[in-house]
Amino acid sequence: MEILTTLVSGDFDAIQSSKYLLIILTVILFLESAFVFLPLPGDSLVIFAGGMLALGVLPIAETMLYLGSAASIGGLIAYWQGRYLRGTRFHDHLEAILPEGSLNRAKGLLLKYGFLSLFVSRFIPFVRVLTPMLMGVNKLSAIKMFFSNLSSTLLWMATLLLVGKFTMLNPVLESYQAILIKGLIGFSLTLMLIATFGIILRYINRR
Repeated sequence: MEILTTLVSGDFDAIQSSKYLLIILTVILFLESAFVFLPLPGDSLVIFAGGMLALGVLPIAETMLYLGSAASIGGLIAYWQGRYLRGTRFHDHLEAILPEGSLNRAKGLLLKYGFLSLFVSRFIPFVRVLTPMLMGVNKLSAIKMFFSNLSSTLLWMATLLLVGKFTMLNPVLESYQAILIKGLIGFSLTLMLIATFGIILRYINRR
């Protein structure tokens, strides 16, 4: 709660002195990448990290290593979940907790592009986790999955980090840095609450 208060206050010096920010971002990204039923803000989190890189709050090498590892390992866990949960009750009820059409989109991408679907689905919330899970369900090659997952993660992360970095460094927006950070945090929390409410509502309706 203290780190969230510091972020909202826009005190970048205090944020920089905190040793927990990168750890918190890493844990959230890992959970978002590994477990489809956790509606966490993965995309906006990486964009936020890019903004923190621009301000010198986060170290570049450590941020790329930690966040990249979290997303990659999370994708692998989603894949193995698919392999081991195939045919179980959880898999049967998976669609009940997902946003409308997300499972069909993930299946469509997988059928059309195969392993290349990871590169597309990385930029689609929920589908990003569903694609490696469906690869596991269909028992596609674990080795190919590993390399596709790693390379798509790096592309996704680099793209969003650059978006966050250059947005924060934009001369036109320079005087609004604190507002941008607050807005991004508020946007992420709002999306998370909406997604959580949607999952609960869909689950209740399915029952």
